[in-house]
Amino acid sequence: MEGGHSVQIATHTNFEAFVKDYGLNFLGVGGDATDFIRELMRAGSDIIACIKAIRNHFTPVVDEMMDTLWRDTQDADIYLCNPLGSFAYHVAEKRGVGYIQTALFPYARTRTSPHFAMPQWPLGGGYNALSYDIYEQFMQLILFRPAANRWRKKQGMREHVLFEYPYNTLNGKLIPALFAYSEHVVPRPDDWGAHIHVTGFWWLDAPAHWQAPTELLRFLDQGDAPVYVGFGSLSGNDNYQYMVRTAVDALRQCGQRAIVVTAWGELKGLELPPTVFAIKNVPHDWLFPHVKAVIHHGGAGTTAAGLRAGCPSIIVPYFADQPFWGRRVAALGAGSKPIPQKSVTSEKLAEAICLVTTDPSIRNNASILGEKLRAEDGAKKAVALLESLI
Repeated sequence: MEGGHSVQIATHTNFEAFVKDYGLNFLGVGGDATDFIRELMRAGSDIIACIKAIRNHFTPVVDEMMDTLWRDTQDADIYLCNPLGSFAYHVAEKRGVGYIQTALFPYARTRTSPHFAMPQWPLGGGYNALSYDIYEQFMQLILFRPAANRWRKKQGMREHVLFEYPYNTLNGKLIPALFAYSEHVVPRPDDWGAHIHVTGFWWLDAPAHWQAPTELLRFLDQGDAPVYVGFGSLSGNDNYQYMVRTAVDALRQCGQRAIVVTAWGELKGLELPPTVFAIKNVPHDWLFPHVKAVIHHGGAGTTAAGLRAGCPSIIVPYFADQPFWGRRVAALGAGSKPIPQKSVTSEKLAEAICLVTTDPSIRNNASILGEKLRAEDGAKKAVALLESLI
């Protein structure tokens, strides 16, 4: 938008205020992201339960979603879509305009490493490449192909068949991909084609009108830098209260102050000590430079914000790409080893907190990485690539 383009964000209606707060055009496409995330959280690593969650929340709204895109994006020159938004591929094909893939994590086929959502078995390049094919066909079977074919049939388009994966090409050309993370964090594989671009992270800074609450500023001034505790969109999960209690107990064991950001969750009946400050939402770009470490679920955005601020991370992953980011942070020496949420205890968390707040090598690694990331402008690079691709 700052580069002179007209931008429309098509997403779930519960993000309308968030999108408009940044002055962007909004298009609601149905569905409720909050309920979907909560059901995925309950499913955890249970594949059958995950499939049911996807079917329950996506299947009923996919037809409406695609009809809305077809009806209300007639002026679009190009569609920039993440993996779960790839239904727009079919709209772009029907309309004869451009389509570009994007993601906050790497998911393009490579022999270097397995797909992040598949077992991380060290079986070599053959297995690594095959893991992407298996994952893609699995997702096509349970989510994308049936819904897409219903819409394609209605539009008089050829239906896709079993084992067909159309999302690599459109109208005979390779589909460009923009991956919104830094090569300092995830190196680019040597076997990716020139159509795949790693731009650097896309930073979403606080709106210009945002101001820190007086109570938060007062808390920050009352002692040493605190530790951040937050689980983002995962805060609505059933075990959220347990996770916060566990974190508060671990912080007490380490003698650390903390700021708990509740986001989508609530602290029901939980009395916090004076050393812990709770707040609904605070922009990461403002808060993280004021904390000494971040405890979070490993979402791509929170992980990137913590690394950008030079803060050591403790990641408690639940599902999807979160275990991947936990492994990457540990491999970079910028945080502790990830602690899967099903095995987290206050003792394990306390050990990790004491480690990242006192180990000079971890703090130094995080600081150096933060300097590198702050020097990048992934969004600016992405805009330049978009303009060249259009």
